[in-house]
Amino acid sequence: MPKPEVFIAITKTLRSSLFSAESEERLATQFTVHGGDHDDKLASADLAERIGGCTALITGWGTPEITPEVLAAATELRIIAHSAGSIRRLIPKAALVQGIAVTHAAPMIAEAVAEFTVLGMLLGLRWPHRQNAWMHAGKPWSECRATDGNLLEAQRVGLIGCGYVAQRVIQKLQGFGMPIAVYDPYLPDERAAALNVTRVSLEELFSTCRVIANHAPTTPETDGMVTATHFKLLQDGGVFINNARARAVNQDDMVVELATGRIRAVLDVFNPEPLAQDSPLRGMENVFLTPHMAGHSDDTRMRQGAAMVDELEHFLNDEPLRYPITLDTYDRMA
Repeated sequence: MPKPEVFIAITKTLRSSLFSAESEERLATQFTVHGGDHDDKLASADLAERIGGCTALITGWGTPEITPEVLAAATELRIIAHSAGSIRRLIPKAALVQGIAVTHAAPMIAEAVAEFTVLGMLLGLRWPHRQNAWMHAGKPWSECRATDGNLLEAQRVGLIGCGYVAQRVIQKLQGFGMPIAVYDPYLPDERAAALNVTRVSLEELFSTCRVIANHAPTTPETDGMVTATHFKLLQDGGVFINNARARAVNQDDMVVELATGRIRAVLDVFNPEPLAQDSPLRGMENVFLTPHMAGHSDDTRMRQGAAMVDELEHFLNDEPLRYPITLDTYDRMA
């Protein structure tokens, strides 16, 4: 009996960073593999021409949109394994309606973002890169040691949103033992109790937490949700971290408050991206900037690929998927 066919709709270079030799061997054992063998990005029309007969499709960064024409051509398609995070720009709800199973690697990426978020909390409270710069510049030893920071475990931490990433942040903060507040209208009381967090309003979060991290997806409800009103509630020396989506925050309002110098920010995402060369955020001594890479690590990418191979094997063996996307969860995704 011939093996089912899988089409890999990512570039050869990205494929090599996502799939280890072991993952490739597992794929080849289970499937006849097509695609993913060059670095020219596919167009949707190319995908429509090549997907016919394939049972499975592996997507990721750079995969073209799965248009109605692609779906019409994918007469044998039964599962889409997305090797990255959010799928809404790429995979239409129509695929789920048609009964195609969809899974994604967002939980793998969430681990990296969660670690980076905790790092941001520590950086924001201690600001050690300042002393590092002074030391390299040869500033006198006593002057380098003249400033202190604050303990993370001594703070009340606030999280906006309580999805994949935030729940992993909560797990990683357990060893610190500080109280954690969460703003998430969709978080059930029983889940909040299980996580040992307190549900609060967005206003209470900003007025009572010294360290706040945004983990809200971009939806019509969250677009521009955090405004000047909230930033003004954040206490002096407060730290705002955004490793999620920039659109949840009114960036202009944030810049105005940061310009006062009374609060700090650790920012990985911006609106728009890339961050403009003349952005007022550049050069602010109270702002730590990274280029939307909180979810990136070599370990993470290999885990993403391995997880999607796992999911394809589960599907072939009629076993439940570990990271499925359903019609219910689709609308709440970024």
